[in-house]
Amino acid sequence: MKKEVPVIEDDPDIAELLRIHLEDLDCNVYSALTGTKGLELAENEKYDLIIGLETGADDYMTKPFNVRKFISRVKAIFHRVNMIQEQIN
Repeated sequence: MKKEVPVIEDDPDIAELLRIHLEDLDCNVYSALTGTKGLELAENEKYDLIIGLETGADDYMTKPFNVRKFISRVKAIFHRVNMIQEQIN
């Protein structure tokens, strides 16, 4: 099942790079180029992971960042969530 992931990023080139890599991880990606649009997305839908929000974040990366490290962190978060869901079920 595809993961639902909004990317909140003000740099269109970085947003596109993240979209490409997240789609490779079987994610449906929604882009928001402003914090206001990102907040709107976050408040109106349920997502598996939100990229770009510092407030209330489990993890945070500053720019510039290494794409491989980014992907590793995303995979680790998905893995932790899957383990928790298995324990609940």
